[in-house]
Amino acid sequence: REQYGNGYVIAGCSDSSKEFNDEGDPVTLQKWLVNVECEGCRGLFYRSAPGVIVADADWPRNGDVVVGSEIPDVPGWIRLQNGYYLPMASDDGDIQFLHKVSTDTHAKNQQREALGSE
Repeated sequence: REQYGNGYVIAGCSDSSKEFNDEGDPVTLQKWLVNVECEGCRGLFYRSAPGVIVADADWPRNGDVVVGSEIPDVPGWIRLQNGYYLPMASDDGDIQFLHKVSTDTHAKNQQREALGSE
């Protein structure tokens, strides 16, 4: 801040899949497939905190892929890149909601070529 002044925000881009938690420790982002296998369920509501549903947000549907990291001190929950939270399974653990797709959050060269960006 001293170098740039208080009126500026330092921002940058990274090709790393690391983000930082509230304590400043690095966390690894992962991709998760939303697939709630429950009659009539089409996806998951976002949570503003574990256990606090946000019903009016545009929530992820079954088949969507979300990016986030597991919360070490709150087992069974992930914090998404957008700041919301999602449970990994039902309270009793019988129904899995999120399925780990990859630990790599960046598209491979083949994926980029298929999308026409290479």
